[in-house]
Amino acid sequence: MIRINLLPEVKRKAPKRVKVARQIPFTWIISALIAVILAGAASLFIHLRMVDELHKRQQQMAQIQEDIKQYKVHQGLVEQARKQRNALAQKLEIISTLKKRQTGPVRLLDELAGAIPAKLWVTEMNETTSSMSLSGYSLDHKQIALFMENLEKSPIFSNVELVSSTAEAQAGKTKGAASMPVKSFQLNCQLNVLKEM
Repeated sequence: MIRINLLPEVKRKAPKRVKVARQIPFTWIISALIAVILAGAASLFIHLRMVDELHKRQQQMAQIQEDIKQYKVHQGLVEQARKQRNALAQKLEIISTLKKRQTGPVRLLDELAGAIPAKLWVTEMNETTSSMSLSGYSLDHKQIALFMENLEKSPIFSNVELVSSTAEAQAGKTKGAASMPVKSFQLNCQLNVLKEM
């Protein structure tokens, strides 16, 4: 026989399913835990290494800054020494120039005195920067020619030219002394003193 239920239908609750907890294998948990620990250890190692490297770089920078300060002090001393050396070089050059100028006239007169023959007298000498004019007396023309040759041989004189040569009577210096015939002369020459010095 067939049974029919005429009562209104009540919602029936479905039978509860029993939740089965999925169990993660224990080895996976251990593996994950070890992986996390290893990753943390690696991160810590890298961090410590970077901190150590940063510390070394900071020490190097501090040392470089200290070296720069010392080099600046030394650079100032070098600049000061260079300025002193340049000043001393200028002073030595001035002293050398003064010595050359001082010995120039001495050498000129020495060369002139060495070129004068025994029977010739220089009475006047006019000097400019590059030339000289000489006037004087001689007993004969040979002495004047010898004087000109001696001047040409000297490294100080060049282009020696006889401007004039005239015969004169030179009065004696004592009373009653007879006058003596002499030759007056005038020479021009170029000076090489400045070129040598």
